[in-house]
Amino acid sequence: LGFDLCLVHSFTGLPCPGCGMTRALAAFSQGDFTAALGLNPFVLLAWPTFGVLAVATLLPAHAYRRFESWVVARGSRVGKAYQLALYAFIAFGLARFAAFAAVGARFP
Repeated sequence: LGFDLCLVHSFTGLPCPGCGMTRALAAFSQGDFTAALGLNPFVLLAWPTFGVLAVATLLPAHAYRRFESWVVARGSRVGKAYQLALYAFIAFGLARFAAFAAVGARFP
């Protein structure tokens, strides 16, 4: 596009937690797992999540309601897994930000 969509990256040259996720999803979808993990390791959570959500939108109404009730029935476990993933994502982002800042490198 010729411009950076990430404000953190455009102002600092350093990566935010989500930097590289679009390219990681594309690489993972094309079977280039090494490149995907190098760009953003959280692709291992994002890709299957997007896949499940995409399939869920295509389900007939009765099947979607069953899926929805299955998720709701496991609400506390789903919520805890979401919290854990969110905290890990933020910690990863802070560590990556600090590592790039310490080395003085610009994220590609």
